[in-house]
Formats: sequence, structure tokens, C-alpha cells
Amino acid sequence: MLSNLVRCILFVCLVTASQQAKSNIDVINVQDFGAVPGQMDVTQAVQAAIERLHQQGGGKLIFPAGEYHFRLPGAMADFERLMRGELDYDTKWGKAGIPYHKAMSFVGLNDAEIIGEDARLVFHGLVQPMEFIDSQQIRIQGLSIDWQRPLFSVGTVVANRADGFDVQVDSDFPLQGGEPVWALMDFDIQRNRLGLVDDWRLTAPLQLLAPQLVRVSGSKAVPVGNRVILRHVGNYRPAIHLLRTSQVRFEDMQILAAPGMGIIGHHCADIVMQNLQVKPKAGRLMSTNTDATHFISCTGEIRIQDSYFEGMGDDATNVHGFYLSLQKTLSKNGVRAYLSVNTQDLLPDWPQPGDEMEWVRGDTLKVYASSTLTSIELNDDGSADLYFSQPIDSALLPSDLLANASKVARLVFKNNQVKRIRARGILFQSRGALIENNEFIDNTGTGILIDTATGWMESIGTQDVVIRNNTLIGNGYGDGTYNSASGIAVLTESSAMASGVHNDLLIENNHIQGVGKTGVYICCSRNVKLKNNEILGNATSLKLEYSDGVVFEGSLPDFKQGKGNSNIQLISELLQ
Repeated sequence: MLSNLVRCILFVCLVTASQQAKSNIDVINVQDFGAVPGQMDVTQAVQAAIERLHQQGGGKLIFPAGEYHFRLPGAMADFERLMRGELDYDTKWGKAGIPYHKAMSFVGLNDAEIIGEDARLVFHGLVQPMEFIDSQQIRIQGLSIDWQRPLFSVGTVVANRADGFDVQVDSDFPLQGGEPVWALMDFDIQRNRLGLVDDWRLTAPLQLLAPQLVRVSGSKAVPVGNRVILRHVGNYRPAIHLLRTSQVRFEDMQILAAPGMGIIGHHCADIVMQNLQVKPKAGRLMSTNTDATHFISCTGEIRIQDSYFEGMGDDATNVHGFYLSLQKTLSKNGVRAYLSVNTQDLLPDWPQPGDEMEWVRGDTLKVYASSTLTSIELNDDGSADLYFSQPIDSALLPSDLLANASKVARLVFKNNQVKRIRARGILFQSRGALIENNEFIDNTGTGILIDTATGWMESIGTQDVVIRNNTLIGNGYGDGTYNSASGIAVLTESSAMASGVHNDLLIENNHIQGVGKTGVYICCSRNVKLKNNEILGNATSLKLEYSDGVVFEGSLPDFKQGKGNSNIQLISELLQ
């Protein structure tokens, strides 16, 4: 009996030692590789730590508290070239072999955590901080991402001229003259929100008049005394790029600046953002140059909750796929198709065998048939040959489009604040979406936009959407306002209108204090229920066009019927 007891004790000790050894192997501290806060450059040390993470196949990578600077020589050189006007501010970094710089790359990981213990990662120049490719079960927590010198400048307008204005630029944004201006917008200091000037792709670079005093030429006028934000680059690489990566969780993250978008997910699944804060550092007015988050052809659920968004150059989020255009018919079961626009991360966006594809009219974006994709063959010219399990519908027109109904993630956007951004609060083309308990305050564009568009070629017609218990105040006074709607707009951007592009929407218990012509605009929809919404401050509370099966419940002081409606039900006394 004693020998059995000894064997049991030895077994427990061995298991405990094994678990401890595994724990010690799994946890990687970047400081053990020489990445010490306050160093000039920690890039190589952090990359060595990441290499150990890859050797293990996963584990935990820790950044202890402190400030970590990433100074990649090539990234800093590209920044200097851009600011001298030697690089095109619309360069498509990452497309067709155009290189870009990466600080941290995670590929093929399973069950990995990147943990910041109050760590601030500070980047210099044109660089993509992080990418996750072909990975799953990823958790990123407690990191703050910032730029030492963001790819924008902020100053105060001191003089106006017929073709522009002069700006005294803050000392945090050093300028030498000759810097390009991809876009600019003003900030109304009296109203504490973005102003009405929104200009793009200036052809003249900044002219240095005195230290930090520059002349902006070829632009709209900006009121003297207003602040102005000058963006020097277009949509560079995102701060965090996710590609073919699933089960990702962001917790307690900050993105204070980025020369492009904050987070892009492409062909990903099941992403959670909990307490993500995309906001400007004090005195900057801008956070990311473009969208805070953006998701392309994803599956599962995109969940953004308890988060804060402010100061972006574009939406807090956009969830969508892409329409494919038809080049020609190949057989009774096959077509050649292409994507006529660039994706936001400049990577191809093709369906996969087994995907359910919807045939869509090119003029209305309305679905008329569906087919299962059996095979796809990519061509050298950028097109692809698609073959289906059944013959193509005889009603096919050359102008029709294809949308992928299998790559449509459910969006949950809940308990968030979206304030003072240029353009819409959120934009999505999702099915099974829930937009609940959010605040949208003083954004230049429409607070919530449901759309599908031929211009951006962003798909797909929405279904089963719930928008409830949101507060929308002061939105829709400037750029990004759709059909004069302050609060909510549901529409298509297409050459013709038809009901039933968007289906089965519930909009209830929302408080909208508008500033424009219309509080809520509904178009091209079917089976919409509006219940107990409080819509104030607009010339028209609700405008309806090309929709049917719409039911109203509750008080609606001002209602305007546009064209093409049918089967409208007024459940209670609406016109007061």
C-alpha cells in the first residue's frame, strides 16, 4: 500500500511540474528579449519575442507597463519622403507588390494572447503596427496604440484668403513646408464639434510662411479662429489587420492615432471588441485618419460593445461584402466576374466553393435569384471564372451583379458612444444585426446608415435588423449626411429604386434630436416596423420612399410620403 501511495505522490508531483514548466514556456515577456520601456527602438527585440511565440505555436506575450517605441528605418524614411511631397498620398500600399512596413506580424497562431499591462506602443513613420493572419483564438488586451508624430496636423486658422487660409500649426506637429494635404476639415471651437468645411486632395502643398505658420491654397475658406485638421495621407495600412483569423477578442484597448483605419478584418469570423477606445490624444482632435473599425466578407458575429469612438476621419464601423460585376457568360453554369473597386485592405475578395451567391439587378440592387458556387478559377487579368451547381437564371442581364450571401457577419453594436466624427456614426450591410443602447452625438453625417451601393460596390441588402433604445443627438449637419437624415437612414445608392432590397427591420424606442430636414429616412425596404420612437427637431420626422409593408406605432408629428410606397399602416394617432 505504501508503494502505491508513493507512486501517487510522484505522479502528482510530475503532473504539477509539467504544468508549471508549460506555464513558464507559454508566457513570453518582451523585456526578457531586450524590449525595455523608454528605449529608442524596441522593434527587433519585440520581433524576437514574437518569433519565440511562433516557435511555441501560441501562448502569452506580455508587454509590462511602460512606453515602447517602434522606429523602423524604412517607415521613418517613407514618412519623410511623404512629407516632402515625394510620395503620392493616395499610394496603394500593399497592392500589386507595393511594399509597406510591419512592426509585428502574427501568422498561423492558435490560442495566443498579447497582453499589455498598461503598455503604450508608440510608432514612428509609415508603418502597420500589428497583423494577425490565418490564426484563431486570439486575445489582445490592455494595449494603447499611438504615433509620436501622427499623419495629420492640427492648428488654428489666423487668416482667410480668396483661395485658402493661413494656419498656425501646433508645435506637436512640426512642419517644414511642402507637406501634402490629402484632406482637411475644420473644428468649431464654439460648438465643440467638427465644422462644415470638408475638402479633399489639395493639389498645392503647404507653404511655410514662418515657423509653424503655413498657407493652405486651393481650399474652401475656414472661419478665422476655428481649428483645422490637415490629413497628410489617405488610407494607409490599418493599425491592426486581421486576415482569415477567427475567434478574436479585443479588451480594454486604445487606438489614439493611425495613418489609416484602426482595425480591419477581412475573411474573419467571430470578433469581439469590449471596451475599445478609439479617441484623440489630448489636443489632437483626430484619432484614426479613416474608419475606427471595418469588416469585409466576415462570418459569425462582429460584436462591439461598451466602447468609445471619437475624432475619426470616417465611420466607427462598417460591415459589408462586395458586389462582383459580370464580364461575360462562359456556359450555362458559368460566368466571368471581377471586382471593379479596391478593397479597404487592398486584398482580393473572392467567394469560395460552397458559398451561396445572390444574383442582383445592377440598377436596383434587388435580389432575383441565388446559386451555390461549385468552383472558382482565378485569371491573370484579375477576373475570376465562377461555376454554379445549377444553370444561370435566364433573366440574367449584362449589368447584373453577384453578392456573397455566405459571407455576411451578424453585427452587434451595443452600449457604445460615438461622438464628433466626420461622416456617419456607423454604416453596415449586415443580416441579423442588433444596434442597441448607443449614443451618437454631434457626428457630421447620419447617425446610423443602412446602405448598399454601386459606387463603393459594397454589399449586401440587409435583413432582420433591430435598432432600438439609441440616443441620436445633433447628427447629420455636414459631410456624410444621406438624404438629409439626421438620425437613421435606410437606402440604396443605385440608379433605380425598388422596395425589398432591405427586409424585416424593427426601429423602436429611439430618441432622435435632429438638426436637418429629416429625422428618419426609409427607402427600398419591405416589412419595416417603427415603434415608439421620439423624433424631434427636424422639418420632417419621417420620410418614406419605395417601401411596402411599413407599420407605424406611436407619435409622429411630421410624416412625409415620397414616391413608390404601398401597404402603409398607421396603428395609432400619428399626425398631430
